[in-house]
Amino acid sequence: MQKMFTYVAPEQAGVPSEAIERYLDILDERSVNIHSFVMIRKNQVFAEGYYKPFGPDFLHRMYSAGKSFVSIAIGMLEEEGKLKITDKICDYFPDKMPEDGVHPYIAATRIVDMLRMASPHKATTYKRYGSDDWVKSFFDIEPDHIPGTVFCYDTSATHVLSALVERLSGMELMEYLRMKLPDELKPSKEACFLKDPMGVSQGGSGLMCTMHDLAKVAYLCLQGGEFSGRQYIPAEYLKEATKKQMDTFMHPVVDEQQGYGYQFWRMREDGFAMFGMGGQLAVCFPKFDALYVTTADTQGNPAGVQELYNAFYDTVYPYLENRIECEPGEAYEHLKERVSNLKRMPMPSKKTEEILDKWSHFCNHMYQMDENPMGINSFTMDLFENGGTIGVHRNGTRCQIPFGFDSYTQFELPVTGQKCMSCAAFMENDALRIQVQMIDQVFGSLKVHIRFTEDAVVIQLKRAGEGVFLGLEGILTGHKVR
Repeated sequence: MQKMFTYVAPEQAGVPSEAIERYLDILDERSVNIHSFVMIRKNQVFAEGYYKPFGPDFLHRMYSAGKSFVSIAIGMLEEEGKLKITDKICDYFPDKMPEDGVHPYIAATRIVDMLRMASPHKATTYKRYGSDDWVKSFFDIEPDHIPGTVFCYDTSATHVLSALVERLSGMELMEYLRMKLPDELKPSKEACFLKDPMGVSQGGSGLMCTMHDLAKVAYLCLQGGEFSGRQYIPAEYLKEATKKQMDTFMHPVVDEQQGYGYQFWRMREDGFAMFGMGGQLAVCFPKFDALYVTTADTQGNPAGVQELYNAFYDTVYPYLENRIECEPGEAYEHLKERVSNLKRMPMPSKKTEEILDKWSHFCNHMYQMDENPMGINSFTMDLFENGGTIGVHRNGTRCQIPFGFDSYTQFELPVTGQKCMSCAAFMENDALRIQVQMIDQVFGSLKVHIRFTEDAVVIQLKRAGEGVFLGLEGILTGHKVR
């Protein structure tokens, strides 16, 4: 049985260790919230790293990177003769049709239109539907345009395709893929797709797997679907899936303007990618037999994903084009030490004894908040040598958020038990900034900006992420009551 990946020094793949160091420097300098990365060339891992608390076994939410898994399953079902991508999607879901008849645009929609994000909907339908049946929402919500004409990112189209895979295979989406993929490339036994309220796998946004699970499936695609002399993904289907099928020039950044295939994005340099919200990337460069994979949470940073691309293109990619033959030396030893100690960099802080002394006067007091739509009634704060806590009463529940000054502190949210980490920094204008990152089945962030006056506090909150820290956005004012 063929071994999966071997591990080599960057120099053995033609990349100087200094180039990987520069890649890491850029991400640090630009405060990109990356969780992990791996770089592979010709079946050889030449760079890999995990930022604490993330590690090789962490089941990471991959969001829309799972769309490519759905596409692969559709290609396999077509090879089995269970569908044709030119079929009309309504033919497979007679039980989901509206009682008053389906709209002509929906009736005309083919599987291939949904694969290439050319459905008749301008946006995801189940997010604006008054029922738990996400699949039915695709057929019930009135469409916006003729299918097959323009690129509109519609996750509900992928969700229906996920349901189609499960109907035709009689298996859960992940189990079907495990059955069809070679042993060396199967996702880990813990990998899964989150389910919608009706129990359908969320193929469009709910992939949970390790970074290496994502890398292995992407590697198979990089090899044209072939492994150990056997074709696992239909070659012609994969060729069409990873080439440009729809124009995406309306998108604002260069690496999303290269076109879209069948649930795969086209990339610069004749590459293609699995791409999930927040920086879940598996970028394939066939002409160099190279793969670049990341997990991250760049939500709230409009340039974050582009920074992940740019850091790689600016430091490592040139050596894929122009291989440098050299032996690993001191630079490689330094890189190994650095990679073994990666962690999220704390925010730079103006913390001084004078500032801590000044802020201590604001602690151990209760602040009654003015009426506000967030439902926050009161606020307290405590400071310690290396961090502190803020406490709020919100809608009858008390919540404490701990934070560190020079490092991130991990904790769990009350009620939900969701895992988070947080860090704080004093700013030039005597303000305290707190950054909270959720690190659970969903990712997102909450930024908190706090300023005290003699007897009052003003707090500004801004959330980022899908379905996280809901309702916590805006400005609050509170007055000291004791």
